[in-house]
Amino acid sequence: MRHNPSVSPFLLIVATLLTGCAAMEHVPSGPPKVLTVQEVRDGVTSNSKKISTLKAKAKITFMSSDLNDPLNCTGYIRLERPKRLRIICSKLFSTIFDVVSNGNEFWLYVPKEKKLYHGRSDQDIRYLGLRFSPNEIAGILENGEVFRDSTVTSFEVHPEHWHIELTNPQELTQHHLVVDRYNINLVRYETYNPDGTLRMKALFDDFEDVDGCRVPKRIEVYWPRGNTSLIIQLTDISLNEELNPDIFRFTEPENVEIIRLSRGGEPSYLRTGAIIPVLQPLSTARTEPSTN
Repeated sequence: MRHNPSVSPFLLIVATLLTGCAAMEHVPSGPPKVLTVQEVRDGVTSNSKKISTLKAKAKITFMSSDLNDPLNCTGYIRLERPKRLRIICSKLFSTIFDVVSNGNEFWLYVPKEKKLYHGRSDQDIRYLGLRFSPNEIAGILENGEVFRDSTVTSFEVHPEHWHIELTNPQELTQHHLVVDRYNINLVRYETYNPDGTLRMKALFDDFEDVDGCRVPKRIEVYWPRGNTSLIIQLTDISLNEELNPDIFRFTEPENVEIIRLSRGGEPSYLRTGAIIPVLQPLSTARTEPSTN
């Protein structure tokens, strides 16, 4: 039986949040702050801009209408601004997939299937029902960027949160933000298509102070397309360490089928060797990429 969205843990959490933001947990550090919209904007943005690189271990769960059951795996996440990303997802000591993105292009290696997918970083990966792009994940991890190129159209003050609505005049998209009034943490982020339909919803929770920055250790994301949800739980978080450039380079494995994803997301096939060398994939979950 396919995954039933009506009992998705993510959707249950969303339903709880929609009944009122008072349900969100926080540890008050004093009375709620009284700030202007510009001060809230500066607070969220400045915290994000303090982070140039991020490395962490991760527990990752995927749920999708394309999957019979949730996919649970463990792995590593490496992020370097702007939008350079690597995620390794493994289960039972075997790599399920290894993906790298430089912000313009991504490469996804699936060892078990001996396949290498290549596409634009702003298009959906479309493997295992993922239905989201590497740039979306990088943007979520760089969540202070939500204010970029957007105009504030609404600012509401609630007892424990600020509700902010933004409009991007170039993309004609709208964004709804919920910011904690105690710690100026962005705790919910929704983005809508030009026609008003929901594109993506992200929840940020369990914040930790790391080197003077507030980092959410739990991130939950939902995309209506494909009824796809993603849960990331971060541990062993390190910020602003110099990352080895080899993390974001891929060396094409031998004897793999290379699949180029066209602009529309449908695969077209290339001969082996047609893709440029970029990143050395890992063979097992026991091996961590070098960060020296």
